[in-house]
Amino acid sequence: MKKSMLLFVWMYALCTFSQEDLQPQVDALKQQIATASTLQKLILLDSLTNLVMDKPEYKYDSIARVTIDKAVELDSFQIAVQQAADLIYYYGSVSESPEKGITVYEDYKHLIAKVDDLKLLCLIYLYIGDSYSYAGKLKESLLFYTKSENFALQ
Repeated sequence: MKKSMLLFVWMYALCTFSQEDLQPQVDALKQQIATASTLQKLILLDSLTNLVMDKPEYKYDSIARVTIDKAVELDSFQIAVQQAADLIYYYGSVSESPEKGITVYEDYKHLIAKVDDLKLLCLIYLYIGDSYSYAGKLKESLLFYTKSENFALQ
């Protein structure tokens, strides 16, 4: 019993510390982004986006869109599509706004043809399939799940 209680206290402290400790990292990255060169800015934005992923209190979705747009500007389509996939996942599974995930797909679907990473292609189609499914559009979701499966099997 003592071990269980000690473990619970330790886990609670770890979670609390981790949440409080994120703000200085976010602030430091934002300062670096403000003064960074174009390519360095993309790298830092990508890091910031990954840091605050699934954390709406840090406006993850806005940061992700800025990161995607910067990646497109620099022809870094791999990063753009990865961040779009993560944003689609966020809207569909975290914020429970699958229609917004569908909108992200519609906004950035033209970039998918510029990527040849099979794992990433599998992932983005899986996430958009989820968004369509959560939005009650099952016929459309099956099309995307099939695309995801096809890339997974390659």
